[in-house]
Amino acid sequence: MLESFSWYERCMSKIYMKHIKNSILILLFFLGNIAFSGEIYLEKDGKLNYEYVNLAQNESISKGDKIFVTKDKYYIVKKILGRGNTTIIYQVIDPSNDKNYALRLPFPSERFNLRNSINYLNGYIDGHEIIVKNNIPVVEMKEGKASSYVLMEVVQHDFDLFQFLTTPESIDSSIRKNAREALLEFAKKTAYISSIGDFHQGQIVYNEYEDKWILLDWTNHLSKVRHMNAPLLFSPKVFKQNHYVRGERGDPVVKKGIFFNSYKKRDLTRREIGIYEDLERVVYKERAIQFNEDLGYANSLIELIESEMDTTKLLALYKERPRFYFSTLDQKMGEHFLEYGLPFLIERGTHLREIISLLNYIMIVGNENFIELLEKTLPLVVTLKDFSDLFKDESLIFYSKENLKKLNLVIRENIDNILNNSIDSEENRSIARKFLDILYLDSKTKRKIARKFNLSLSDSSSCLQKLMALMRL
Repeated sequence: MLESFSWYERCMSKIYMKHIKNSILILLFFLGNIAFSGEIYLEKDGKLNYEYVNLAQNESISKGDKIFVTKDKYYIVKKILGRGNTTIIYQVIDPSNDKNYALRLPFPSERFNLRNSINYLNGYIDGHEIIVKNNIPVVEMKEGKASSYVLMEVVQHDFDLFQFLTTPESIDSSIRKNAREALLEFAKKTAYISSIGDFHQGQIVYNEYEDKWILLDWTNHLSKVRHMNAPLLFSPKVFKQNHYVRGERGDPVVKKGIFFNSYKKRDLTRREIGIYEDLERVVYKERAIQFNEDLGYANSLIELIESEMDTTKLLALYKERPRFYFSTLDQKMGEHFLEYGLPFLIERGTHLREIISLLNYIMIVGNENFIELLEKTLPLVVTLKDFSDLFKDESLIFYSKENLKKLNLVIRENIDNILNNSIDSEENRSIARKFLDILYLDSKTKRKIARKFNLSLSDSSSCLQKLMALMRL
């Protein structure tokens, strides 16, 4: 009996010890996970840490975790503010000052891989400077590092543009009125911007306390207006998303069909249409005011140029004038330069290099103006380098055979003198090869250039390359 009991006791003791051992292993594993998830390092060996990416995608980053942006600097996670196709944003606390910030990090999704996410983050960083320079109300950037993170201020807002337009009943009437006026003010400030990368109605939000709309998201693509009828930032494309019914998360509601699914549509309300028309009216009015101001300045500048008899001051007037918002006025100044400024400078014996330097400040638009420029300057050209500098745009397309013929005639009249004064050097051979590639130069001129520098016409690009160049225009 005693022997039997001892055997039983020994067996139970082994089972108990094994259980204790397994429990300790589980506890250590659990504690290890807690320690790891509590300290998350964004970078490893100078690159984005894939362990962070896995934790973010598995939603394993939670309140209290420390995200290290450098070896020694970290922010404490408070909550997730939002996630998109390329980034995730956490509200964090800076332990050095106990202030709240928004930490934007790369976040790959089904649509965009990690490389895409990093590119978008870099575009966000690069675009911030462009956006600020154009005086667009925007969330403040505190710090950032390319391919890693961006720290922003936390923007307190009441609703975004989509909510304002499609669910007005959820907003107090007095707030709606103020928000509408503030939206028109935002449109004024962006009247000279035709597009911002990744701009849509969810990227612009209203802050009731500050009574203004703020841009939250963007990329480094920004197109400035160069003519009165350029597209509006608040274009029909931006309002197109209002044609779809959206669910609680803001995604379009899918309507199931027999053969295929589609998005459930809705009609724009009279209020939405009215707001868009108001935005359009405000933008075009703002552009008209600026155009008239620029026109007045252009006319006064022309008067000043025509009254100026000093070459040095005349050169300074062209170089120091501000660039106009609208290309039509830059074109006006370019045409006046050809008519008055250029003959004046040539008559006063201004060096060709000075004249060529002015082309960085003057817009010469159109085939006729380009030909006129060559007619007046080519007789002054001595070297192939000067000749090359006159061709700022080698990809010009001459749609008129008459203009093309006139251009080549002007060049042929001057090319012999230019080539006679040009030595056979590696620099000139490189320039010569460029001329052999210019599509609108005739074969006679190209043969002269090739003979001068011991080149063959086969040194120029192939026909396929030239065709591809044309297709890119």
